[in-house]
Amino acid sequence: MCAALVLEEFTALLPGGEAPADEAPACPPAGAGAQERLHTEVWEQGYKAGWEDALRNEADEQQRISTELARSLQEMTFGYFEARAEVVASLEPLLKQMAEAVFPPLAAEAVSAALHEQLEQVLESGEDAVELVLSPAGRAAVESRLGEALPPAVRLVEEDTVADCQAYLRMPRSERLIDVGAALEAVRAAIDAFFAQHGEREVVNG
Repeated sequence: MCAALVLEEFTALLPGGEAPADEAPACPPAGAGAQERLHTEVWEQGYKAGWEDALRNEADEQQRISTELARSLQEMTFGYFEARAEVVASLEPLLKQMAEAVFPPLAAEAVSAALHEQLEQVLESGEDAVELVLSPAGRAAVESRLGEALPPAVRLVEEDTVADCQAYLRMPRSERLIDVGAALEAVRAAIDAFFAQHGEREVVNG
């Protein structure tokens, strides 16, 4: 018959020799909650600081881009006005030379065109003796333009004192002046005003 195996009890005894009761679950240390809150606050502060840095960097980058764009636009604008000034400056003498070269014959042609209308009105009114007083250039233009269309009642008279842009219709009891010089002078004034205004604008932009 086998003998019973007796094992030694190794359970630690409580003070006073009593055996411990069932062990309760271990409680967290008293400072664990405070440490967790501190960790959370540190993380939130770090996140906030990183977000603020990102926003500040983005704002700085936007400012840099805006500054570079403004500088580029300013350089482009300056280049445009500089090129425009050079073009206009080169056109000024050319336009004025063209005006002076074209205006005299143009004036004579304009006078002859205006005379045609005025002569019709005068002759329709019953005048039978009309002197057409012109400058030498004006007479040549009228003869070239009207030629044989001039009625016999009209007699051409050439006078050096008459400007190329003028003509007189002299009748026994009245006289009419045809002057296209005002229109030509208006064109000259417009050219001068354009370049004067352009020069003032360049001074302001410069």
